[in-house]
Amino acid sequence: MILIKESSGVIFDEQFKTNSDWQLTNPNATTIGSGSLTIDHLLSSDVMVLKNIPSDANAFEVSIDYTPLLENDSGGLILYNNEDEFSELLESEDATQAHLENIKVIREGNNFDFYMQRNNIFEYINSVDYPFRKIGFIAKQGQSTFKPLIINRFVATKNNRLQVKNLPGGFSVAFEYGDEVISAVVDIFGSATIELPHLVVAGTLKLLDGKLIVVEQTAEFFGGDIYYYGSSLLIQRNGVSLDEINPNEIGSVNSTALELQLELYNQSTSIIDNIQLTIQKYSMLFGYEWADIAEDISGSHGTYSDVLNIDRINAQQIIPFWIRVEKTGIATSAEKVFFEIKINHD
Repeated sequence: MILIKESSGVIFDEQFKTNSDWQLTNPNATTIGSGSLTIDHLLSSDVMVLKNIPSDANAFEVSIDYTPLLENDSGGLILYNNEDEFSELLESEDATQAHLENIKVIREGNNFDFYMQRNNIFEYINSVDYPFRKIGFIAKQGQSTFKPLIINRFVATKNNRLQVKNLPGGFSVAFEYGDEVISAVVDIFGSATIELPHLVVAGTLKLLDGKLIVVEQTAEFFGGDIYYYGSSLLIQRNGVSLDEINPNEIGSVNSTALELQLELYNQSTSIIDNIQLTIQKYSMLFGYEWADIAEDISGSHGTYSDVLNIDRINAQQIIPFWIRVEKTGIATSAEKVFFEIKINHD
């Protein structure tokens, strides 16, 4: 069994290589490229750099380089609709404050919570509840000698959580990054959720059965990422993997039956023994009663039943098998029939 990335939480990961879709109020005071956004102060007006807020973006994090040293020097993050509808989270000169490292915004509906990170600790600042349509950065009107506002990375994700699904009862999840560990237990729905310290974190995700590490994966994880605990065996059709989460359209039943060949593919580098493919009910929907499975014998199907046993599949091997959906005496008014193929193995 392995960890499969079901979906990514990334909405955008802006590292300022080019001026993509930013809206600039003062292009001459703004530089985008080479891995950073630099905004200079102008005597005549504020300088803003904005982009539209995607509807599914609910968390934002800014890696910022800005330590004002002079009075009235200020800048930071802005939520914006127009000159009358905006909210600012500003950094200004303050010798008592540690260096500002990150800004984080967590959104729920129209509510935006603001956080600032200093000395590796995020502090809640305040909240605003308003339907803002744009987000970005602002250097407030002031002397050209003021410190420029420099943004090195701007990440937006679906949320600030990492989720693992399809976990057996009794499992737990541990996320290790640096010297820190965040743990979570499996809920009644077979899911475990970890709130990430940042919206993008390099670390190791471990699944544990008691104290035994069942599987682990080291990667860069984003808020909103969803992982699925499943088999390294894939079911394919003509070399293309079927969707493991959502229903697959496999064809229409004619006057009597639908019959097609599928393949079992071992994507791992290990031999897998004692495989069992079982036809099961899908989400309480009608259909599995009509479906059967059979081995492939030189391009033809063997005997159909509800279960297909395969003794062994080698690393990278593909084994064909057959599926038949045949109408029986069971009456149904459903336009579609549904079933799932469950994979079990040692």
